[in-house]
Amino acid sequence: MKKVLIALTVVAAAASFASCQKTCECTYKVGGISTVAMVSLDDYEDAKSCKDLTQINVAGAASVKCK
Repeated sequence: MKKVLIALTVVAAAASFASCQKTCECTYKVGGISTVAMVSLDDYEDAKSCKDLTQINVAGAASVKCK
């Protein structure tokens, strides 16, 4: 029983760390054409979540939406 509890604790800890998102899926619209790109939060010091990336300026992009 003790081994089962330890195993469940390890699995729960691994699952909680795996849920931390480090990349975001961003959609850029330029001239009516949409492009999707994966963006790493580590590349932007001020970004703590994907929503923070919607405020970045991309040359020529009419809109940026990240999730």
